[in-house]
Amino acid sequence: RAAGGSLLQPSRSMGTMTRAASSDEQWERILRGEGALAVAVRLNRRLFGLFPSPWRCKSCNAPFRGPASGTFRWIGYSPSAKNPAVCARCIERAPTGGAVVPVSVVMADVRGYTQMTEGLSAAQVPGAMNRFYEASSRALSATEALLGQIEGDLVMGVFVPGLAGRHFRRKAVEG
Repeated sequence: RAAGGSLLQPSRSMGTMTRAASSDEQWERILRGEGALAVAVRLNRRLFGLFPSPWRCKSCNAPFRGPASGTFRWIGYSPSAKNPAVCARCIERAPTGGAVVPVSVVMADVRGYTQMTEGLSAAQVPGAMNRFYEASSRALSATEALLGQIEGDLVMGVFVPGLAGRHFRRKAVEG
């Protein structure tokens, strides 16, 4: 390590010392949508979204079910044992560290949930909620948001600049 705490590595072209990007800096560039790697992440999410699937990786959008899921599974895009909402490839190959970046968060709930469920039988409530979750998931995926949380009658979407693009705030508001 150099005196300033940065990592130095030799440059092949000039024989000089250049600063290596730390994993926190890598995460910041990915999450802010800066650099070639962030563009590749966004393109992969869009490409993977073309394959039909009701269940996907929250990070890369790889399909876990559907006609192409077997091929994706074979190359490492299967649900992770650490978190089945994210594929093994995203968790095991992710750099260590993290970054603080601006995001936009949208929360949606079922208006009049208590009154609505009082009028339904116990067997009808899960079906109604599943329709809400599916519609919310489709809407968030269409705007390149991450499905952050589902709890009761609440769905949370997270718009990260590196996934939703530089107009992530507008996408969160306009949908």
